[in-house]
Amino acid sequence: MSAIGTAIRVLEGVAAHQPVGVGELARRLKIPKSTVQRALNELADVSWIEPAAGSATTRWVVTTRALAVAAQGGPQLRTENVRRAMVALRDEFNENVHLTVRHGDVIVIVDKVESTHGVRVYDPLGIPVPMHASSSGKALLAAATPEDRAAYVDRALEQFTDRTLVDPDALLEELDGIRERGYSINTGEWRASVSGVAAAIPTRGGPEAALAIAAPTERITAEQIASMGPRLLEVVADIARWDLG
Repeated sequence: MSAIGTAIRVLEGVAAHQPVGVGELARRLKIPKSTVQRALNELADVSWIEPAAGSATTRWVVTTRALAVAAQGGPQLRTENVRRAMVALRDEFNENVHLTVRHGDVIVIVDKVESTHGVRVYDPLGIPVPMHASSSGKALLAAATPEDRAAYVDRALEQFTDRTLVDPDALLEELDGIRERGYSINTGEWRASVSGVAAAIPTRGGPEAALAIAAPTERITAEQIASMGPRLLEVVADIARWDLG
């Protein structure tokens, strides 16, 4: 395999398993540790990966640079417009705001603005998130074609918490409700400790990205959700006007 091919495999491995150390990555990829270490150093030199904070040993995570490049093949959104909207939402609700894009049957967090609370949601950039158990994923599924929705639910849906919807009919019914309401709600369906609200961002090729507000389940109330949802709809409509003209 060429050096470029190896570097791409290593980058994909970091994105899938982050934060991850060289030894674990070498085992998962079945590539010699010395080769993986060399690729990691090269990727770090061009700022595509960086050491995870707070780790006693070096464990790697992807950077926003790598994720921004990956997202270019998806929704054509002006980064500065979306970032401005994300900061405004964080300032209004003081909870994490995530920008996610769809990648196959998962969503990936490509940017985030964090709450100032001492206790807040921790979701590293690049982490793959199941669509049926997340607010962003359900928002994008609801905005997908009927054929796409049917293909997704016609599979073995993994149960993550006791609130995860794994019954196809129940999930399709919820997606219908999201289409009518415009925004989705996650009440501890991927991780019991995390809840959120999301709305898909309209783009020329159809929604492939979403904005979500994520917060600890114990801190988010029904009244806040009722306020966050309509506000998200206003924000994604503004983004669509800025970017689609």
